[in-house]
Amino acid sequence: MSGLVGWLRNQVLRALGIASRRDLLEVQGQLRKLLREFGKMRRVTHKQNAILEQIQTQLGGHKRGIDGRLRHLERNIHSLIRRQYLDQSALPFPQRVLSQRFRVLSQNEEDGITLALVKLAASPRRRFVELGAGTNGGNTGFLAENCGWTGLMVDGSEARAALLVRRFSRYGVRVASSWITRDNVNDLVRD
Repeated sequence: MSGLVGWLRNQVLRALGIASRRDLLEVQGQLRKLLREFGKMRRVTHKQNAILEQIQTQLGGHKRGIDGRLRHLERNIHSLIRRQYLDQSALPFPQRVLSQRFRVLSQNEEDGITLALVKLAASPRRRFVELGAGTNGGNTGFLAENCGWTGLMVDGSEARAALLVRRFSRYGVRVASSWITRDNVNDLVRD
């Protein structure tokens, strides 16, 4: 009977919010255990968040690259559609030239515009000068890689000029690393 009385007493005390010292110590022990588990979970969560941030950073770069390639592809599909369905000879100038735009190496479809202008000019020498060539050869990289043109590419950055040499020297393109000024532009082109 005393077991039942003790049990009832404890139930009444708990219901009233009054607990024995032993119950308090037991609850305190359980709380400590929960706090330790919470600390472990917090550390694990922190590590997982750091890993997720790294993954998001890496994927973000890939996503931007993929988005850029898709835009490039979409523009070139539009170029093929224009080529297929527009009678470019019937278009007035400048639409005759603009309708031929496409992008291979240029930033904004200048490769096609440059090629259309070259066709109009009918330059027999097939030579160019590109000032501020960047890493892709600017608006003449396409002419060098795909049309057999040669010439001079100039860029102010030594690092970009080195990339240009690696990429275009096999096509007979000369590269100069120099900032272009009013005073030196003629000497750069003449050399």
